[in-house]
Amino acid sequence: MTQIALPKIDRSIVSRKDEIVKSLSRLTNSENVLSHADEIKPYETDALAVYTQTPLAVVLPENTMEVSEILKYCYEENIKVIPRGAGTGLSGGALPLQDAIVLGLGKFNKILKIDFENRCVVTESFISIFGSLNFTFILNSFIKIIPIISKYSIDLSL
Repeated sequence: MTQIALPKIDRSIVSRKDEIVKSLSRLTNSENVLSHADEIKPYETDALAVYTQTPLAVVLPENTMEVSEILKYCYEENIKVIPRGAGTGLSGGALPLQDAIVLGLGKFNKILKIDFENRCVVTESFISIFGSLNFTFILNSFIKIIPIISKYSIDLSL
């Protein structure tokens, strides 16, 4: 197996973990900032569990304003950000880094608009068609759902 080369860890960021967590807690509800080992363990990898790394912290914003403020703060402080959806990827795209925060988008799970006339549904980025009976019912009323490979991969066909 080929070794992957991860970016070099910025120890100055890691040494400021407590300060960074405190600052992030001011940008969203403090319950949305995870930093203890037992809290962040599930975020050490995506579905490609061969490679794991413990992130500096995990932040679970509740709205786009919080995302914006978190990204602005991380940019200003030179902190890497790893966006994460459900963590079901098999390519390592959500693999965290020790000097990075994971920006979890799991709370972005609302249906924003349903347009039956034009057969269109607008949702936030983390809507689960399998976890939401309402969404599945709405889709089934005007869109044919064709499962492809797994429960995480689907094709929506009009």
